[in-house]
Amino acid sequence: MEVSETAVNNALTDVGLTSPIIWRSEAIRIHGEKLLNRFEKYNLIERRQHYPKGNYYYDVKELNYALVTENRHRFYVKEEDK
Repeated sequence: MEVSETAVNNALTDVGLTSPIIWRSEAIRIHGEKLLNRFEKYNLIERRQHYPKGNYYYDVKELNYALVTENRHRFYVKEEDK
């Protein structure tokens, strides 16, 4: 996901045309649990709950920014730097 696409998604969220949250199960289906766990580990996204025993969800803007950050990092970091 590129920065321009993220900006469009954020604008649609601000206007109210798209949901500001994504359920964790949906995010896992789209992006994979391993990637989401890595984002949580490095505090790029925060897992939240509506109710004490409710389903988890993520803020869409946080998730979009984390995806852009991860894509840029993977593109610019060379293999010998890892």
